[in-house]
Amino acid sequence: MKRIKHFIRFIIAVVICYSFLIEPRWVKVNKYVLEIKNLPPQFKDFRIVLFGDVHRSKIVSTGYIRKCISKVNNLNPHIVLNTGGYVTGKQEYIFDIVEILKTMKPEYGVYSVLGNHDGETIAKGLKQAGIKVLRNESATIEKEGGLLRLIGLDDSLTGYENIVKILKDTKKKEVRLLMTHNPDLFEILKLYEYKIDLIAAGHTHGGQVVIPFIGPPLVPSIYGKKYASGFIREKNGLMYVTRGIGTYLLPVRFFCRPEITLFILSEAKIADSGRLNL
Repeated sequence: MKRIKHFIRFIIAVVICYSFLIEPRWVKVNKYVLEIKNLPPQFKDFRIVLFGDVHRSKIVSTGYIRKCISKVNNLNPHIVLNTGGYVTGKQEYIFDIVEILKTMKPEYGVYSVLGNHDGETIAKGLKQAGIKVLRNESATIEKEGGLLRLIGLDDSLTGYENIVKILKDTKKKEVRLLMTHNPDLFEILKLYEYKIDLIAAGHTHGGQVVIPFIGPPLVPSIYGKKYASGFIREKNGLMYVTRGIGTYLLPVRFFCRPEITLFILSEAKIADSGRLNL
């Protein structure tokens, strides 16, 4: 009986050490081919890197963030997207990582939305880093005559009417990507039948702790684990929720590694846009 108790204590100690000391900094790079119907040929093999929820704080160091940004750069992206969530605590933490963020120099720029912890100080820091913040607005990327439209939504939906107008005005033969911090907005966006090839979101961290065969017990979403992480496809849209690279409250992850995601665009071989693992 004592041996069993010692063994259980040992396993618990190993799990705790792994969850606090190893997995929170064990970044996984996910790679997908994203098949898009009527993809402009100019954007074939276009490389998009997505990450979010950096959460610079006392428990997320600049050294770790530097390592993550190095991984982003090593993927040779044409464009980088960030779903917000840059700091926890002091807004001034953003200035600790401005120089690190500046090292991202993809050909078509770095774009971001703001997270629920991100205020005007964060926006100022991102501007210094050369990152374009989309706040209920869109930006158009042109590549040899082909068009890619990036749409950025705030959590608050301030100026949401402008976004509906933007969606109505989009051209049929352009790639349309929409970024928002909170995946719960998918419940609203999927009500509209405007073509969006991919919605990118973050905020949830994947729950940070995932119980095998059960899922994450705690997810910061009013829909529970429905939008915890990964691809979610519904009738009027496809969304990808990144687990992010940082942690919140506690520096812990279990079966929920931090992630950076690479999407490579390709023409859809079937009627609907989709995705394939690389």
